Amino acid sequence: MPRPSLRSPSLFWRTLLLVLLLIVASLGAWIQSFRVFERAPRAQNIAQQVVSVVNVTRAALLYSDPFVRRDLLAELAANEGIRIYPLEPTDAVVPVTEGPLIQMATQGIVQRLGPDTRVASEVNGIRGLWVSLALDDDRYWVFIDRDPPRAPSARSGSAGPRWRCCCR
Repeated sequence: MPRPSLRSPSLFWRTLLLVLLLIVASLGAWIQSFRVFERAPRAQNIAQQVVSVVNVTRAALLYSDPFVRRDLLAELAANEGIRIYPLEPTDAVVPVTEGPLIQMATQGIVQRLGPDTRVASEVNGIRGLWVSLALDDDRYWVFIDRDPPRAPSARSGSAGPRWRCCCR
């Protein structure tokens, strides 16, 4: 009776290897399909958060007393990482070119705020999320820092965590 050679695996090991390979392939396909189907709701959520920030900022600027507007802008910058800059025609604008999630969120932002809205990932060399905003005849950039300053923790006696832009 011939002995099996040590170089060729037996039928058991080949079958086991094939089953393991199929399990890994199906798990990879499941994870990828989950990521694709989960992308649209996440993009809509990101877009809605950004639109809310822009709309609340617009309303705060429109209805705030001009004497306290500077304090309001300082508060937004210090606590929320949101700053307002005038939109200049000479601004060096880098459009959003990141992954499909951010592209879908950008489309949602433009769809909700109107076709004149511009969204950028960098303006004049400063990286972040930039959304154009119109107030009367003036145009501004709303800059949302991707990593806003952390609010003091609850241990230090402050209120809970603040909103964070999750657009990475």
